[in-house]
Amino acid sequence: MSNPANRRVALLTLGCARNEVDSEELAARLAADGWQVTTDGSDAEVVLVNTCGFVEKAKQDSIETLLAAADTGATVVATGCMAERYGRELADSLPEAAAVLGFDHYPDISARLSALVAGEKIESHVPRDRRTLLPLAPVDRKASAVVVPGHLVVDEATPAHLRKVLRQRLTRGPVASLKLASGCDRRCAFCAIPSFRGAFVSRTPDEVLAEAEWLARDGVRELVLVSENSTSYGKDLGDPRLLEKLLPQLAALDGIVRVRVSYLQPAETRPGLIEAIATTPGVAPYFDLSFQHAAEPVLRRMRRFGSTERFLELLAAVRELAPEAGARSNVIVGFPGETGADVAELERFLTAARLDAVGVFDYSDEEGTEAADLPDKVGAETVRRRYERLSALAEELCAQRAEERVGATVEVLVEAVDADGVEGRAAHQAPEVDGSTTLVGDVAGLRVGDLVTAVVTRTEGVDLTAAGSGRGSGRALGARTEPGERPDRGTDRPDPGVPGADRGVPPDPTAPADGRLRGVRRRVRDRPGRWLGRPYLGPGDRVRQGRRPDRGQGVDRYGPGAPVRVRAAALVGHRTDPGPRGGRHGAAVRGDPARGDPGQPGREDQDGVADRGDLVVPVAGAGLPDRGRAGDHGRCGGDHGRDRDRLRGPGEPAAPPVSAETVLAALRARGQTLAVAESLTGGLLAATIVDVPGASRAFRGGLIVYATDLKVRLAGVPPALLAAHGPVHADVAAALAAGARERCAADWGLATTGVAGPDPQDGVPPGTVYLGLAGPSGAARIRRLDLAGDRAAVRSAAVSGALNLLADALRG
Repeated sequence: MSNPANRRVALLTLGCARNEVDSEELAARLAADGWQVTTDGSDAEVVLVNTCGFVEKAKQDSIETLLAAADTGATVVATGCMAERYGRELADSLPEAAAVLGFDHYPDISARLSALVAGEKIESHVPRDRRTLLPLAPVDRKASAVVVPGHLVVDEATPAHLRKVLRQRLTRGPVASLKLASGCDRRCAFCAIPSFRGAFVSRTPDEVLAEAEWLARDGVRELVLVSENSTSYGKDLGDPRLLEKLLPQLAALDGIVRVRVSYLQPAETRPGLIEAIATTPGVAPYFDLSFQHAAEPVLRRMRRFGSTERFLELLAAVRELAPEAGARSNVIVGFPGETGADVAELERFLTAARLDAVGVFDYSDEEGTEAADLPDKVGAETVRRRYERLSALAEELCAQRAEERVGATVEVLVEAVDADGVEGRAAHQAPEVDGSTTLVGDVAGLRVGDLVTAVVTRTEGVDLTAAGSGRGSGRALGARTEPGERPDRGTDRPDPGVPGADRGVPPDPTAPADGRLRGVRRRVRDRPGRWLGRPYLGPGDRVRQGRRPDRGQGVDRYGPGAPVRVRAAALVGHRTDPGPRGGRHGAAVRGDPARGDPGQPGREDQDGVADRGDLVVPVAGAGLPDRGRAGDHGRCGGDHGRDRDRLRGPGEPAAPPVSAETVLAALRARGQTLAVAESLTGGLLAATIVDVPGASRAFRGGLIVYATDLKVRLAGVPPALLAAHGPVHADVAAALAAGARERCAADWGLATTGVAGPDPQDGVPPGTVYLGLAGPSGAARIRRLDLAGDRAAVRSAAVSGALNLLADALRG
């Protein structure tokens, strides 16, 4: 057999963070046997592709990468999840691959590659259901000799903290994934992962801590804990609450400033685990919860548990402990048996959940899964339409959630300092999938790995811009020093590099990319090249944030679309022209899908990127008991009237605000329904309403009409009215309310328009708000509010004012 010394192997990794950790185990084994390990396949003798077998798109990606590797003339070997899942079948259909190796080949991977280079033939892997290889009882699995990537111990006799860590980093940077466990015991109907990853097996705490210490010595500042199901950690070790005990130990390690937990199963997320993640110093209050859907009938067919109400209660429990906690999820549309009502329920949940990131997947049958054999398949065209509409909804909602963070203080871990600026991630932003934060202001002296306290000043989609200060120290800035919390103990250390490995394929700095793609380019810069020898961004390339098949998010994933209709409140829009002010267009109204209008970029007439700040603004309001209604304009004629006195003067005291619960209860008591049209508030009013349990019994839906053309097309505002008065006018508010009522077939229509600021618009001062209400009689009520405060304060106060207006009408 040939000697591997001086031989060069390229390791290309596709798929999730768990695959990345597996690749680094393979790299360590190969390097220990003399191989030069790289991530550049352009001049390697062997290209080892760690494939992904998650969904059809991921498998296609893996095939294309293997074919591209074969074009270099290197010996190509497939391993990883797709190789494990299909084995010999893949080898027979892909002769370009010299071998297809499964997980059982990992311990002697060097010998296998050496044999291939020497011209020997290696029998390809024969697939089998890896769940059958381990004992049924979780507590009996640790003693098994089954190969589980990331769990292999070279010398059992040596304590974990003294063993050589079987890992070699392939990328540089202050963030690294750390595997908690492998496999999964759940039986979700759509998922094939347990069949090729096997039953759930935890790593022992001492193994995890030893590898975490090794990563910290290598310059890692943030640990991302990964597994197929992190909430199950410890159940096979006799302690299902082991993760709550492990998190403080990881957070206390020298040099580690942040620990992040990923892949939480909602049905197993215990109150104690919520508290540990939300309140432990040094642990990111971040909840990666795979809800998959919200309609109970669909969840039951998926072999999952939960509902909209239960999921919202879970998120409420999180935010009670950590109001600014990050939350992300994935959802599947088009699952067999899914109805239009199920989709509407999913939209209702997403609108109320206020998630920071949502990955939307269109269902496709996966071999070997229960769902593949289920009846009542949804047609491909229907799946496509639902995917497009939910993707657009998710994008808009996540952008609005980002806008809520304007004015908030965040801790940003710096990951890139270059000519483009300083970029990192806040605690609610996971690596590669949830957006990034660009630091501005006094950033001189900041270095990669610094932890900076900053205030969010603006947003672009899910990405933030924040103002912080840097002093050029090698430690974290704004480090925690409260009682009971440890200050950061990171030290200045040179970049140790990876012996025998290069640092990935950098992007082409000459490739055209606008401001929205800049952050994406920087985030993927250090990852192994998806195409051999090719930069990530080049002329004509289209990228999306994340680049993982299981966790897509962001404007670049979704193309332009048309306005859509939904049955419940939803906030839908597209940013069709990436840039500093990409226009929103689209709306959510009640009814069946209506396509036929290709849509066009629209400008945000009153409300650009929203701000967040002090939400305490004096605004008139009251509960349903009678009170004096200063400035209530009563019933106007069918022409909407022109009485528009102020609701209150700037110095008048505020009355207690009316709650959405109170208003909805009054509507239900009358047997009446409500629809809204929002320009100024951009969905905040609808979100406030649908957050109330049982809102769907009285709330018919909402129009989001930032753009002038949408006011005309969707709400029926006369063009002549807009031409004469502009979008911020009492008559426009009345027309919007009437349009919402008619379009959604509701008894009442409620509307907002105005100028949130900070600048005047068409001569109208910031803080000017008009509220419109159209009732069953067809008459309209109008109120004008003159509000003080920043943009978020104005929008919040407008929502309160709108609810007060409706409450007064119901009372009178």
